[in-house]
Amino acid sequence: MIPHITLRENEAQSIRAIFSSWPKAEGPWIRALEIANPRIQRDLALRGVPFQLHQVARHPRTVRAAGVAGTFSVGNVLVDVVPKFVPTSALERWHSSVLAVLRRARRLAYAPVRANAARTTHDLAFVDHVAAAFAFALERGVNSEPIELYRTRSETSSFLRGRLDVERQVIRGFSAPGQLTCIVDYFDADNAYNQLLRWAGAKLVARTLHSGTRRRLARILARLPATSPRHRPSRTRLRVLPQHHAWREALDIAGALARQEIASPERGNAGGFSFLLNLESLFEGFVERTLDLVVRRFGETWRVESQRSRAFARPLTSASGVYYSRPDNVIFESDEARLLVDAKYKSLSESEDGGDPKRPRNTDVYQLAAALLAHDCPRGLLLYPKLAPTPAPETDVRAWRVDVGSRVLLLAAASVDIGDLSSADSLSALDSRVEALIRDAMDRRLSA
Repeated sequence: MIPHITLRENEAQSIRAIFSSWPKAEGPWIRALEIANPRIQRDLALRGVPFQLHQVARHPRTVRAAGVAGTFSVGNVLVDVVPKFVPTSALERWHSSVLAVLRRARRLAYAPVRANAARTTHDLAFVDHVAAAFAFALERGVNSEPIELYRTRSETSSFLRGRLDVERQVIRGFSAPGQLTCIVDYFDADNAYNQLLRWAGAKLVARTLHSGTRRRLARILARLPATSPRHRPSRTRLRVLPQHHAWREALDIAGALARQEIASPERGNAGGFSFLLNLESLFEGFVERTLDLVVRRFGETWRVESQRSRAFARPLTSASGVYYSRPDNVIFESDEARLLVDAKYKSLSESEDGGDPKRPRNTDVYQLAAALLAHDCPRGLLLYPKLAPTPAPETDVRAWRVDVGSRVLLLAAASVDIGDLSSADSLSALDSRVEALIRDAMDRRLSA
């Protein structure tokens, strides 16, 4: 059995203590991790290296995971990385919580691992949960009608089939008299849809660690129509036709895999695999989708626009460029910008200079203030994940008034608890919390 260890994001852990039961695996794992680090950083577009190795004099070497969660295998060691927002009380359900965030952030339709997928789901790695979800979704598809699309082929026949290919018939008429060149339409299963499903299924069969899930997925995959061999598909966002609705969930997961939103599944020089998520990108997508769902409760005249870019500073000299402001989300009532919402994957109390632990970073506040001016919006809200463990004050809303000439702006900051979203009730409670924060930020009085 290969070593299986768990890292908590943002926690420096002693490598010697981690490998106390497998001392011979420590050195090869460190060397393999140093090789894999830049590849994972590149594949997931991370700001920094995902696994930071530190050595302080007279102290054991430590490893610290940052900005990622999931499962990866390197140096013949399997590692689970638990995100920093999952509390100790929900550790056994961290896979379900992360998958819930992923489903909403990437607008995926699939459901979490069902109870009969394994006897104890908390013993599964993250890759096993995704593989099990894909197996359920794929089985739903293969039990319906197959995905077959029309493909046009040119054929030669002694009688007319389909449509006559006039141009080729004129050319071939002298060399092959009595033969007709026809254009024939066929239903063909060797198409972009089935190629994407087969590619994703093969990757998951090779990577999943739970033998029952692997066998089940392989059996279901064998029922797919044969397709031409492909590397990573180039088309990953495929429009699902109404008659193929049963395949939507499986195509969602397969597309996310191919776009590396879930994984970086290709082998690198260090061997092993990584099945990791970029948590900063994931949290921003989760907040964006949550706002879209919550703002619908406000009425038909309300909407959310994401990544809306506006010029903030224009050049007065030819050698200077324009500075743009692009907040994560702008909430509109009709055509009036009412609230800017920026998602920040860090602790709300992470003070930049180690000062007041009850306020966000100065740079976050300055960035939001500049966005309010650029977008002509009077109020802004910074949303952070509630980290575990978190002091009680971080659950409160903090607000500041900014006077810019005759204009008065409001800056607010709050955290949301995404540490245990393993049930529909917890997601509903989160939506209600976000709705309350939006209303608070828009209705709060500007007097001290």
